[in-house]
Amino acid sequence: MSWYEKNYSNKEWIDILNKFDLQSFKSIDIGYSTAHNKLSFSKIIYNHNHEIKSVCLIKYFYKFGVFVVNIDGGIEGEINKKIIIDLLFFLKKKFKVFILKIDHQNLEHSHYFDDLGFFNLVNKKRFDQYKIFESIIDEKNLLESFSQYWRRNYKRSKRNKLDIKNNDLDFDKNLSNIFEELSQIKKIKNMHNSYTLKSILTNFKENLFISKAYYNNKLVSLRAIIFFKKTCWDILSATTMEGRKNYASYAVTYEILKFCLNSKIDIYKLSGVDPINNKSVYNFKKGIGSNTYEIANEKIYSNFFLFKFFIILIYKFIK
Repeated sequence: MSWYEKNYSNKEWIDILNKFDLQSFKSIDIGYSTAHNKLSFSKIIYNHNHEIKSVCLIKYFYKFGVFVVNIDGGIEGEINKKIIIDLLFFLKKKFKVFILKIDHQNLEHSHYFDDLGFFNLVNKKRFDQYKIFESIIDEKNLLESFSQYWRRNYKRSKRNKLDIKNNDLDFDKNLSNIFEELSQIKKIKNMHNSYTLKSILTNFKENLFISKAYYNNKLVSLRAIIFFKKTCWDILSATTMEGRKNYASYAVTYEILKFCLNSKIDIYKLSGVDPINNKSVYNFKKGIGSNTYEIANEKIYSNFFLFKFFIILIYKFIK
């Protein structure tokens, strides 16, 4: 029983992932973050009796004599305390001194990490929104699952002269422009530059569905998901001020939901929500008939004594 790495091809890796019900699209490939062009990565598996029980896609870089390791897709497959202990042993053998951040969102597994000396990256509860399609069999059911407010705004979008294009995976300047405009509207850093957008469109092209809305030949809204077997995840979402006036986000989101319905998707994970500090986004996601679920916080661990001591002091201070 041990973890080991191998230079799997993309096809071989997907074949392995098909053995599991994935918890995160971040276990499939890299490229969804601007930082990934500076990172190395490894595909590692946990083998027991010649059978693959668990897998991870790890990203890492070296700084000031310490390897910083990120497993933002968590551990896929079987998980218990022994598997995590063996993972830490593997990382120590590979990196010697390391700092590990892992985002394993299954709340039921959180105690395994806590018992082994991991700490929460932040000391507050964390939530996600899931849309469940179990009882939705057609578009009539889909529309009925929306809130009255959401359904009304979707109908408003249909009255506007929006040109909807689905699954156009070609990169053009319109894509990067819409995210640049969004960052200016919200006064936040643009996390989707040309590199990231091209990487997503290339690396996830077999598992990607995107819907775009144009108004007067200008891209005003888009939404994209990554799907794998019966689950899908939000990956891209942006709407300009012109798109907001024309309810374009409702139009593209409906196309995503219709794709999920027709593709027999069971769960649509709409990414994290903050009902207090970002209520408009929460209400939008809630309006499609999604439910709120608590998920585990990101965890951090290090075998570097001074850093571990620093973590303990901070954790005690914020607890």
